[in-house]
Amino acid sequence: PGHLLELCGDRASTWRYWDLHEATAAQRAAAAGWGDEEAAARTRAALEDMRRLLQSMDGQDAALEDAAAQWRQETAQRVEQAGRRLLWQSALQGECVITALTAHHIGKILREAITNALRHGNEQPIGVQLRTTSRPQGVQLTLQVSNGLSRTPLPPESRHHRGLHNLQQRAESIQGAINWVKQADSFELHLQVVLPGGG
Repeated sequence: PGHLLELCGDRASTWRYWDLHEATAAQRAAAAGWGDEEAAARTRAALEDMRRLLQSMDGQDAALEDAAAQWRQETAQRVEQAGRRLLWQSALQGECVITALTAHHIGKILREAITNALRHGNEQPIGVQLRTTSRPQGVQLTLQVSNGLSRTPLPPESRHHRGLHNLQQRAESIQGAINWVKQADSFELHLQVVLPGGG
């Protein structure tokens, strides 16, 4: 992949390449065990990720409310299928436009956060809060995902921190920032992104 990365002159392009690489790798790995239900589900998810990425490359700007509605629909479906409960709170003020690529990255971060919540959470509802705040430089979008922790051990520190580091890099690619708070029985992830000029 090194020579391909040389073609990616900016961070956004690099993320596009790695998203395609990641989705393709997941698809191939899952296809090797197509008879397994989990493998088939992962393949479908990988294909869906690839579809979203390709759309974001040529996609048009959209209303933030429309993007949020898609995020909520997908998240609710995943949480329900896992037999868990979702508490979604949204406070979007005024009209705001978001680029297709920014929406793609935020959606990817949300999906990863929900995956972690489903994997390591307990029976408590998974909480998602989405809100906007006016700032001099634009509109600040804040995404918060919280869940209680089960007794299932977290992954090794190295892998856990690597996953969070990848999310942080993704957020930085859209001029955002991520921080997380881990308590004895809960975990929260916060993403903040400023949408310049309301988009």
